[in-house]
Amino acid sequence: MAIESIVEHILKQARLQRERIIAEALEKKADSARRSAEEAAVLFSGAIQNAERAAAAEKNRIMINGRLEAKKRLLEAKREVLASVFAELEPVLREKGLMKEQVLSDGSRSVPEESGFYLEKLRQDCESEIAAVLFS
Repeated sequence: MAIESIVEHILKQARLQRERIIAEALEKKADSARRSAEEAAVLFSGAIQNAERAAAAEKNRIMINGRLEAKKRLLEAKREVLASVFAELEPVLREKGLMKEQVLSDGSRSVPEESGFYLEKLRQDCESEIAAVLFS
């Protein structure tokens, strides 16, 4: 009977040891799962932040490109209007025959003025003003 009590005592100790090992394993498993969930949450949060930053940058890029395209179209439309106005103005000025007063040592006289130079200067000034307004 002494052997039976010894065997029973050994089995009881083995069951206790087994239960303690299982409890430790379950605790380690729960701890590992908690840490993994925390790491996943941090990674997910970082991925969300990166995606939000990328989306904001893309939105800004699209908006800036849209504004630039609108300014380009507006500038082109204004150039077309100027070209039309100058195309109509040039024959009128030539027909009118602009004259300038030329002062000489023996007096002064009226001479025909070249209107093309003034028209080109006026055209450049207008385009510069439009560009300055559009791109400032």
